[in-house]
Amino acid sequence: MLEPQRAQMDKSRGSRSLALLVLAAALCCLLLSPGAARAQEDLDALLQRLPGESPFGRYKVIELIGDLGTQEAIRALVGFFPDEDLRWMAVRQVSQLKAAAVPALLEALRATDADTVRFAAYTLGEIRAAQAVPALIPLLADPDPTVQGAAVR
Repeated sequence: MLEPQRAQMDKSRGSRSLALLVLAAALCCLLLSPGAARAQEDLDALLQRLPGESPFGRYKVIELIGDLGTQEAIRALVGFFPDEDLRWMAVRQVSQLKAAAVPALLEALRATDADTVRFAAYTLGEIRAAQAVPALIPLLADPDPTVQGAAVR
Protein backbone atom coordinates (compact mmCIF):
# COMPACT_ATOMS: atom_id res chain seq x y z
CA MET A 1 0.00 0.00 0.00
CA LEU A 2 2.84 2.35 0.78
CA GLU A 3 4.56 1.79 -2.57
CA PRO A 4 1.80 3.37 -4.78
CA GLN A 5 1.75 6.45 -2.52
CA ARG A 6 5.52 6.84 -2.81
CA ALA A 7 5.32 6.55 -6.60
CA GLN A 8 2.56 9.19 -6.62
CA MET A 9 4.69 11.52 -4.45
CA ASP A 10 7.73 11.08 -6.71
CA LYS A 11 5.59 11.85 -9.75
CA SER A 12 4.19 14.93 -8.02
CA ARG A 13 7.71 16.17 -7.15
CA GLY A 14 8.82 15.66 -10.72
CA SER A 15 5.85 17.68 -11.99
CA ARG A 16 6.59 20.47 -9.52
CA SER A 17 10.27 20.52 -10.53
CA LEU A 18 9.33 20.75 -14.18
CA ALA A 19 6.82 23.51 -13.43
CA LEU A 20 9.46 25.46 -11.49
CA LEU A 21 11.94 25.04 -14.32
CA VAL A 22 9.42 26.32 -16.87
CA LEU A 23 8.55 29.25 -14.60
CA ALA A 24 12.24 30.12 -14.15
CA ALA A 25 12.80 30.04 -17.92
CA ALA A 26 9.79 32.28 -18.50
CA LEU A 27 11.02 34.76 -15.89
CA CYS A 28 14.46 34.84 -17.51
CA CYS A 29 12.88 35.61 -20.88
CA LEU A 30 10.77 38.38 -19.38
CA LEU A 31 13.69 39.89 -17.55
CA LEU A 32 16.18 39.68 -20.40
CA SER A 33 13.94 40.78 -23.26
CA PRO A 34 13.18 44.25 -21.94
CA GLY A 35 16.88 44.78 -21.31
CA ALA A 36 17.74 43.84 -24.86
CA ALA A 37 14.99 46.07 -26.19
CA ARG A 38 16.20 48.88 -23.96
CA ALA A 39 19.79 48.45 -25.16
CA GLN A 40 18.60 48.67 -28.77
CA GLU A 41 16.59 51.82 -27.96
CA ASP A 42 19.66 53.32 -26.26
CA LEU A 43 21.83 52.46 -29.25
CA ASP A 44 19.35 54.02 -31.67
CA ALA A 45 19.16 57.20 -29.57
CA LEU A 46 22.95 57.46 -29.35
CA LEU A 47 23.37 56.95 -33.10
CA GLN A 48 20.81 59.69 -33.78
CA ARG A 49 22.62 62.04 -31.39
CA LEU A 50 26.06 61.51 -32.89
CA PRO A 51 25.97 63.81 -35.97
CA GLY A 52 25.06 66.94 -34.01
CA GLU A 53 27.75 66.55 -31.36
CA SER A 54 31.06 68.38 -31.01
CA PRO A 55 34.23 66.29 -31.40
CA PHE A 56 34.33 65.74 -27.63
CA GLY A 57 30.60 64.96 -27.60
CA ARG A 58 31.08 62.39 -30.39
CA TYR A 59 33.83 60.76 -28.37
CA LYS A 60 31.49 60.50 -25.38
CA VAL A 61 28.70 59.07 -27.57
CA ILE A 62 31.10 56.45 -29.01
CA GLU A 63 32.15 55.62 -25.45
CA LEU A 64 28.50 55.18 -24.40
CA ILE A 65 27.87 52.92 -27.39
CA GLY A 66 30.84 50.80 -26.31
CA ASP A 67 29.46 50.67 -22.78
CA LEU A 68 26.31 48.99 -24.10
CA GLY A 69 28.49 46.01 -25.01
CA THR A 70 25.85 44.33 -27.18
CA GLN A 71 26.67 42.75 -30.53
CA GLU A 72 24.55 45.44 -32.20
CA ALA A 73 26.59 48.15 -30.46
CA ILE A 74 29.84 46.46 -31.49
CA ARG A 75 28.65 46.26 -35.11
CA ALA A 76 27.74 49.96 -34.94
CA LEU A 77 31.24 50.80 -33.69
CA VAL A 78 32.82 48.69 -36.44
CA GLY A 79 30.62 50.64 -38.86
CA PHE A 80 32.61 53.76 -37.91
CA PHE A 81 35.92 52.28 -39.10
CA PRO A 82 35.66 53.95 -42.55
CA ASP A 83 35.00 57.35 -40.92
CA GLU A 84 38.28 59.25 -40.55
CA ASP A 85 36.96 61.33 -37.67
CA LEU A 86 35.51 58.48 -35.63
CA ARG A 87 37.59 55.40 -36.41
CA TRP A 88 40.18 55.67 -33.64
CA MET A 89 37.53 56.32 -31.03
CA ALA A 90 35.63 53.27 -32.30
CA VAL A 91 38.78 51.11 -32.39
CA ARG A 92 39.52 52.03 -28.79
CA GLN A 93 36.03 51.09 -27.62
CA VAL A 94 35.89 47.85 -29.61
CA SER A 95 39.32 46.74 -28.40
CA GLN A 96 38.21 47.22 -24.79
CA LEU A 97 35.39 44.72 -25.37
CA LYS A 98 37.98 42.02 -26.11
CA ALA A 99 36.48 38.58 -26.85
CA ALA A 100 32.93 39.92 -27.17
CA ALA A 101 34.06 41.96 -30.19
CA VAL A 102 35.75 39.13 -32.09
CA PRO A 103 32.66 37.85 -33.99
CA ALA A 104 31.83 41.32 -35.35
CA LEU A 105 35.47 41.95 -36.24
CA LEU A 106 35.76 38.63 -38.08
CA GLU A 107 32.62 39.56 -40.00
CA ALA A 108 34.16 42.96 -40.83
CA LEU A 109 37.20 41.26 -42.39
CA ARG A 110 34.87 40.27 -45.27
CA ALA A 111 33.82 43.88 -45.98
CA THR A 112 34.50 45.43 -49.36
CA ASP A 113 35.74 48.68 -47.81
CA ALA A 114 39.51 48.57 -47.27
CA ASP A 115 39.36 50.85 -44.20
CA THR A 116 36.86 48.56 -42.49
CA VAL A 117 39.01 45.52 -43.21
CA ARG A 118 42.22 47.29 -42.16
CA PHE A 119 40.87 48.55 -38.86
CA ALA A 120 39.13 45.25 -38.10
CA ALA A 121 42.46 43.47 -38.61
CA TYR A 122 44.24 46.10 -36.53
CA THR A 123 41.70 45.77 -33.69
CA LEU A 124 41.94 41.97 -33.74
CA GLY A 125 45.69 42.45 -33.29
CA GLU A 126 45.10 44.82 -30.37
CA ILE A 127 42.82 42.23 -28.75
CA ARG A 128 45.32 39.46 -29.51
CA ALA A 129 42.54 37.21 -30.75
CA ALA A 130 44.32 33.96 -31.61
CA GLN A 131 41.15 32.53 -33.17
CA ALA A 132 41.35 35.30 -35.79
CA VAL A 133 44.66 34.14 -37.27
CA PRO A 134 43.11 31.85 -39.94
CA ALA A 135 40.91 34.75 -41.13
CA LEU A 136 43.86 37.17 -41.19
CA ILE A 137 46.19 34.99 -43.28
CA PRO A 138 44.40 35.65 -46.62
CA LEU A 139 44.74 39.39 -45.98
CA LEU A 140 48.51 39.05 -46.36
CA ALA A 141 47.85 38.85 -50.12
CA ASP A 142 45.44 41.82 -50.17
CA PRO A 143 46.21 44.35 -52.92
CA ASP A 144 46.08 47.18 -50.34
CA PRO A 145 49.42 47.35 -48.49
CA THR A 146 47.76 48.99 -45.46
CA VAL A 147 45.47 45.97 -45.11
CA GLN A 148 48.49 43.67 -45.41
CA GLY A 149 50.27 45.63 -42.69
CA ALA A 150 47.30 45.45 -40.35
CA ALA A 151 47.05 41.69 -40.92
CA VAL A 152 50.72 41.23 -40.06
CA ARG A 153 50.44 43.23 -36.87
